[in-house]
Amino acid sequence: MTLESVEENRSVRAKLAFKKPMESEADDSILLQPTPTETKVTWRNSGNLPYPIGRFFGLGIEGMLGPQFEEGLAGVKSIAESMEEPTPPPSEEAPAETQPGTS
Repeated sequence: MTLESVEENRSVRAKLAFKKPMESEADDSILLQPTPTETKVTWRNSGNLPYPIGRFFGLGIEGMLGPQFEEGLAGVKSIAESMEEPTPPPSEEAPAETQPGTS
């Protein structure tokens, strides 16, 4: 796996290289969408499967990878829910200007 990009609090994108059961590549992404009460996480995987064996293999790929995606998403949820809420940065109010003769 090669990390392609990270957008803080938005997404992680990676390139996957498989050697078994056949050589192939895929693009993987985890997208984060904040909602008023939670964060929606979408995990996507896409790639080209060679014809004809890869196409046949593709029919069962969800059954093979689905449980791994579910386990990975459960891990992400567990980590995220165990983290403390971030502290908002202090406000950057400009200091009040003083006029000569006033305090």
